[in-house]
Amino acid sequence: MGEKEKSIIGSNLKFLRKIHNLTQEELAQKLDIGRHSVGSYEEGRAEPKIDTMMAICKLFKVPVAAFVERQLSEFSKEEFEMIQGEYKLDIEGKNLRVLPVVINEDGNERITVVAQKAAAGYLNGYGDPEYIETLPSFNLPLSELDTRNGTFRTFQVSGDSMLPIKEGSYIIAQYVDDLRSIRDDGVYIVVSNTEGVVLKRVKNRISREGTGTLLLKSDNPAYSSYEVKIEDVKEAWKARAFISMDFPDPDMSLERISTIVMELQHEVIKLKNK
Repeated sequence: MGEKEKSIIGSNLKFLRKIHNLTQEELAQKLDIGRHSVGSYEEGRAEPKIDTMMAICKLFKVPVAAFVERQLSEFSKEEFEMIQGEYKLDIEGKNLRVLPVVINEDGNERITVVAQKAAAGYLNGYGDPEYIETLPSFNLPLSELDTRNGTFRTFQVSGDSMLPIKEGSYIIAQYVDDLRSIRDDGVYIVVSNTEGVVLKRVKNRISREGTGTLLLKSDNPAYSSYEVKIEDVKEAWKARAFISMDFPDPDMSLERISTIVMELQHEVIKLKNK
């Protein structure tokens, strides 16, 4: 972000804080950051990370694009109220959304890789270009995964909740701009505050107004389904392909896996009852 954007952000943050009669300390407490950070943002010496910026806009009900690009103090009361009226949960991808990518020497996007060990860091760094650049990346010359038609990322699977896709497999997924476009029973990587980075089959329970939940289901019947609130969802990626280092066992069909899981569950129940 350039000096002009940092200056606008600082000016807008100070303006919003003052019209809500908040001290820097009070605002810092609401944002769960240090008071010195608020001062640095207001003076243009630093820029807030994407999570902090989103929290600021949510607190003051101001669209992110307006917060970053427009001098809010220059608007009349009526104009400012109109800007606030435009605020809504950004599930359509129309407001400013930071999606860092890695570019090759030809100016084309590369597919970045989020390995199991990097998953925890990804939840904090998904909007940080410097963090994304530290991740491994590659090109894949397949028309179905052409980065000129979308942004792709690869996530390594953790656990066995989506058998027969085994732990350690790599899911190549395409970024979802509008969360409302998620199709029922499609397989997605969902990044959320509450669950981290997970691979699940999804039921879309988002309303037209942009509220609601996503129901996350596992293909392994041993795992229960659960919901995540849409406001907790940071990103969603539609699974397009996967790479596995293990070739499938011909005797390990999904039906056979389900039978084995049920048998194990019955054995556990018997042991508990003894």
